[in-house]
Amino acid sequence: MSIRLASDNALDVIALQGDLDLASCPEVLEQLGTRALAGRHLVIDLAGVTMFGAAAMTLVQTLHCDATAAGGSCCLTAVPAQILRIMTLVGFEHVVPIVHDHHEAQRRVARRKGLGPESAYSLPPANGPRMLRVCEGMR
Repeated sequence: MSIRLASDNALDVIALQGDLDLASCPEVLEQLGTRALAGRHLVIDLAGVTMFGAAAMTLVQTLHCDATAAGGSCCLTAVPAQILRIMTLVGFEHVVPIVHDHHEAQRRVARRKGLGPESAYSLPPANGPRMLRVCEGMR
């Protein structure tokens, strides 16, 4: 797993490449967790990810929960079709936002900053997605 990071003000664009699995997720969390806890706005580019399973979903949900709790945000971009299909089947797009590109993510961050403390990424009603959306206790 390789991680490339580009930062601009409060926005971090993180390009991941390789298998995001049970073996690599702890390292990714170690490298990105402090940014999430600092309230940064994370845009995670999955274009180079070849494997994305349950551990990866837990990782991304943890980063999302930590970032939003600290006043930041987290979204995914450039999600490969086979990974997007799995995410759609489990309702993951309702848990962590998926955007088309980095520009859309930047617009969302700008819009969110204008809204104040409430999140531009609101969760759907409880009867919406099929996936559990619990942030407490994930760390």
